[in-house]
Amino acid sequence: MRSIPGIAVPLALWTAICGISGCGAEPHPVRQDVAFYRAHPDVRRGVLGGCANDPGSLRSDPDCLNAKEAERLESIGSLRDLPPVGLPTTPGQAGN
Repeated sequence: MRSIPGIAVPLALWTAICGISGCGAEPHPVRQDVAFYRAHPDVRRGVLGGCANDPGSLRSDPDCLNAKEAERLESIGSLRDLPPVGLPTTPGQAGN
């Protein structure tokens, strides 16, 4: 097959540049921060589901960590951090 001289050189150059720079490689996924996951609970739940499905590989994944932190901040957290419930007391209980 004969190559057309005007196209062969630029094509070879383009192929070499793509090979060096990784044109065909997948781009890095966009990482979301804690604020994003706090504002988007549906996305947060989806990410947490994926993280829970493969904890061995995704334990230190930035998105898993950020989604877990957002979930912690949005949930009630520890019972120790909650204010007193203020239950009514009944007469006759010890301590009254």
